[in-house]
Amino acid sequence: MRILPTTYVLFCCFATVAIAHGSEDEALKAKPDSPAQKAEDETAERLAMTPPVACRSIEGFEDFEPLPGAALTADEKLLVYYHPLNYRVVTTGKTHHIHLIQAGQIRRRGEKAVLLRKENLLDFELKVDFPPNPIYLKNIVSLKGLKPGDYEYDVILRDKHALTQVAKQTLQFRVVAAALPKDEDKVEPVEKRASARSKSPSRLRKASHARGKRPTRP
Repeated sequence: MRILPTTYVLFCCFATVAIAHGSEDEALKAKPDSPAQKAEDETAERLAMTPPVACRSIEGFEDFEPLPGAALTADEKLLVYYHPLNYRVVTTGKTHHIHLIQAGQIRRRGEKAVLLRKENLLDFELKVDFPPNPIYLKNIVSLKGLKPGDYEYDVILRDKHALTQVAKQTLQFRVVAAALPKDEDKVEPVEKRASARSKSPSRLRKASHARGKRPTRP
């Protein structure tokens, strides 16, 4: 399987303001440091990702054109866009470090058997001297050898700073047969056209006259 990884990163500034309001419901929430609160915090901070999108084109952060019906031929490449979420940013001094790795695999829709798989499809590492902003990741997947039908592409993401965490999302797509050219669109071979021209009546008459004897004068 030949899967070509491509990763793009765009730094954008986002700001959110959270305002807490007290209510009677506060008493029903898990207390800080309680097992329930720890489990809730761990779930909220686990590595995750947005659902992957099959695209016709990707121009930048949140700037992509979805592929209608996620349908394409085996001669085309599957273009995938998604956002990793809750990844770890390790800070050492002024350096902020992100390191994500991704595998990809293709299965027939509804089946567990893996047809194609690439372990180190993507190895994204970023070190910057300022807090990193949201990123997006992009895959370009070759579909050579797949027959027309319905398939599923599994995006399997891991964080090098939290190897026990794995995020997985599945994208459904369809491989369709390549459209055959219409009769009027077919290009006639050069050899055939040349042969047809050489056998045209006018050319045959000229050739016959050239080969015949010139009439003698009386």
